[in-house]
Amino acid sequence: MNEDRPAENEGPRDQLRGEPEALEELRRERDQERQQAAARLDELRQRAEAAETRVAELEELGRERVQERQQAAARLDELRQRAEAAETGVAEVEVLRRERVQERQQAAARLDELRQRAEAADTRVAELEAEIGEGILGRLRALCEAVRSTLQAHWPGAAGH
Repeated sequence: MNEDRPAENEGPRDQLRGEPEALEELRRERDQERQQAAARLDELRQRAEAAETRVAELEELGRERVQERQQAAARLDELRQRAEAAETGVAEVEVLRRERVQERQQAAARLDELRQRAEAADTRVAELEAEIGEGILGRLRALCEAVRSTLQAHWPGAAGH
């Protein structure tokens, strides 16, 4: 055999003898690639599961935010209604206050009117009492003079006083 050309001189059996080592190397490489692929697949599965978990968490947060917004909107509506009710109450109280002020003014006017009427009545009573007093006194004076003159006429010494 010519050693300068070993590939040419090697027969198919010689070539196959070196092949089991090559096949074994290929098998090891293939197994290593499978392990690496399995590891990558596991890593990708874990990342996918983590992403799905995060998506679920974010969806839950989104639902919570929607619920919080709905609750805030409901609370805002409730506060608006309470504010409107308070404003209505304030307006009603203001109307009542104005009515009370007007009633006080009317009562004060009636009181002034009644005072004036009472003063006028007191004045009239005093006038009537004066008239009555003058009338009675005048009558009594006239009566006294008549009695005096009658007494003098009938008893000349009786009216001497």
